[in-house]
Amino acid sequence: MSDLGSAYERDQDHGTNVISLVDRHKNARYARGLGTFRPASLGLTLILAIAGDAVSGAMQTAFIVVTVVIMLMSLLWLDGCLQDFDAFRKDIPASEENSHIAENLRKGPIGAFRAIIAVAHIAVTAALIAAAIAA
Repeated sequence: MSDLGSAYERDQDHGTNVISLVDRHKNARYARGLGTFRPASLGLTLILAIAGDAVSGAMQTAFIVVTVVIMLMSLLWLDGCLQDFDAFRKDIPASEENSHIAENLRKGPIGAFRAIIAVAHIAVTAALIAAAIAA
């Protein structure tokens, strides 16, 4: 194994490795955030498609509140994951400075990713609210 081996190889050879442990934790957390956003937005869209005109009055208000809360939670979750990646990128241990993972973490535009995720969440939330109002 070279000094620049994969995180998996380093983990297998040395038991635990700082980057591989953090990487697994962050990837799992990020996946749970996306796992909240995708089914929630799809489920809310299906509710609107199936319910149609039934989404009015108090039901419409409840739908809008639930939409905003779910999308806000998902946005904060994913943004927190990206903030964690950014913090970890700044605190890479000296022993890991030359690894491929460290190299990739350094070149990733975290600010742009955060902006894209925020815009996507706002757009989906606005579309769901507009559809609920139009229903």
